[in-house]
Amino acid sequence: MSTGVLLQCGLVVGSITAMPEIWGTYDLWWAIYGFELILTIAITIMLLFSKESPTYLVAKGKEDQAKNSIVYYHGITESEAEALIEAMKSDTKGEKPTSLFGIFKDKKWLCGFWVGIGIMFGTIMCGVAGIV
Repeated sequence: MSTGVLLQCGLVVGSITAMPEIWGTYDLWWAIYGFELILTIAITIMLLFSKESPTYLVAKGKEDQAKNSIVYYHGITESEAEALIEAMKSDTKGEKPTSLFGIFKDKKWLCGFWVGIGIMFGTIMCGVAGIV
């Protein structure tokens, strides 16, 4: 749900900034893209300093780094983090990772892919973005 809310907020903010009274003028058309570029660079720099996902680290066998990541993100003790790591291991036991093109080979993943495409198509074609 939060993704949909953020999408709608982005559409509203984008529509407002593109208004001729704000940045939608002939001389300031570049300011919208400049603002997007600044945001993209700022977020990319912030991501460079964030810790890796604990689930990813456990999948790669880097349990010490995963424990540090869990302690950092959740603010819990190391013993509690170790219990979470063991739970992550048991949850992913026997599962093989799916590649980008692997979703087209597995029937279950392919069904989810088409459902997602259908939802996105419906959202785009219903005209809500044009109304906002």
